[in-house]
Amino acid sequence: MLASVREAERIELEAYADVFAAAPDFVPVEAAPWLDALAGRPDWHVFAAYDGERAVGGGALFASDGTGWLGIAGTLPEARGRGSQGALFAARIERARELGLELLVTETGVPRGGEPGPSYRNMLRVGFGPTYVRPNYTRATSSR
Repeated sequence: MLASVREAERIELEAYADVFAAAPDFVPVEAAPWLDALAGRPDWHVFAAYDGERAVGGGALFASDGTGWLGIAGTLPEARGRGSQGALFAARIERARELGLELLVTETGVPRGGEPGPSYRNMLRVGFGPTYVRPNYTRATSSR
């Protein structure tokens, strides 16, 4: 199990962005500077999960007009299956309660074709339910 989850201070955001740089299937590595800039911005709450002193996961809450969006979450491949995302969901949901938010939303891909869908399972596990399925757009690969 991981050691702790805490809201990331500005100085800790580099570790949060590093989690995504090491797991580019969640957020492209080019987004790291953008992630670094989230802490301290109005309405953004960024949390990091730690194994000892090492950041192994992260997730954000954006709060606006009574609604919270839980997103930009991931865990380093070598730390998956140890409770990081469950703990991050719990911390973000608790912050949403503290802020008096009335609605929380999140999204992920739906498991298809035998894929494991761990993000989807994590969302169901903490109480979210599907509302609708929308198509995801991907960049077309070139045959050149």
